[in-house]
Amino acid sequence: MVERVPTGSADDNVGAILANLAGEEYEAVNAVYVLDRTRKLLGTVSLRTLLGAGMQRRLADIMVPPRATVEPDEDQEIVTILAIEHGVSEVPVLSPDGRLVGVVPARALLRIQRREHMEDIGLFAGILRDTRAARHAIEDSVWSRALHRLPWLIVGLLGGGAATWLMAEFEAEM
Repeated sequence: MVERVPTGSADDNVGAILANLAGEEYEAVNAVYVLDRTRKLLGTVSLRTLLGAGMQRRLADIMVPPRATVEPDEDQEIVTILAIEHGVSEVPVLSPDGRLVGVVPARALLRIQRREHMEDIGLFAGILRDTRAARHAIEDSVWSRALHRLPWLIVGLLGGGAATWLMAEFEAEM
């Protein structure tokens, strides 16, 4: 979650918000979060909508209600599921009384989704704990994984050759 995101009030006009955005450094800038005086989230205005609106338009006229919100203690996997289901690239984090605490930005959603995906792959493969060896077995380069498996491939080849030779010796009797 990041805390430095662009905010404004419902009565602010687009020109004032754009002027406030210039020169500021935000941790996520996909939307402007419209808050009341107590920092309760009223709605959001996407950056695309903001740039396409007239300079005198009020945020109240172009904002949309937040589609997905979570509380700070929400499970990370649920946050990514909500983002996907609602088609949003950022998910606002609200306190229990509705005040904006921060936002889970797109890069964090991708990182969470990847971690959950890798965990699920590990579980499918029978890896019950996140050990370093298991992580390397999944994430290392193809060459590195092949070198680690090469001794066992050679043992399997030799065993298969021995079994074939043995079967050939008794072929006439079969």
